[in-house]
Amino acid sequence: KIESSSLEIKKAKRTIEEKGKIVDKAIFQIELKFSDYKKGQLNQQEELNSKRQQLKTKISKLKTNLDRLQNIVSEIKSSGKQYIALNSEASACPLCDTKYSFSELSERISVIAGEIKENVAIDELNIQLVSTENELTKLSGSINIVSFVEASISNIYNESEYSQLSLVKIGEVLN
Repeated sequence: KIESSSLEIKKAKRTIEEKGKIVDKAIFQIELKFSDYKKGQLNQQEELNSKRQQLKTKISKLKTNLDRLQNIVSEIKSSGKQYIALNSEASACPLCDTKYSFSELSERISVIAGEIKENVAIDELNIQLVSTENELTKLSGSINIVSFVEASISNIYNESEYSQLSLVKIGEVLN
C-alpha cells in the first residue's frame, strides 16, 4: 500500500513538473487518440516532403529546358540585333516576315525577353514550393509539440496507456 501511494505521489509530482513545460495547449482540444494524431502528423509530413521533392524535380527539369530555350532565344535575339545593325533599312521581321517600320522592328527585337511559358511555370511552381515549405515548417512545430507531449506523458504513463488516451484526456492529466 505504501509503494502504490509512493508511486501515485511520484506520478503527481511528474505531472506538475511536465504541466508547466507545454506552452501551446491547443493540441489538447483535439478529440483524437494520441497515437492516431501522431500518426496523422507524421503521414502529413511525409506527404509534404514528397510534394516538395516533386516540385523541386519539376522546377529543375523546367530550368534545364529553359536554359536550352534561352540559349536558342539568345541566339535568335543576337541574330535579330545583328540583322538590324547590318540592315538599317529593314522593314520586316527576319523571323516571321511581318512588316514593321525600322524603329518599331528595332524596338521589338530589343524588347523581346523571357516571354517563355517555362518562366511562368517555374514561377508558379516556386510559389507552390514556398507554400509547401511553409506548411512543413508549421507541421514540424506541431510534431515537436507532439514529441514534447509524448516525452511529458511518458513520465506518467507507459506507451500502451498513453497512446490510447485522447489528446483531451492527456491535456487534463497534464493540466
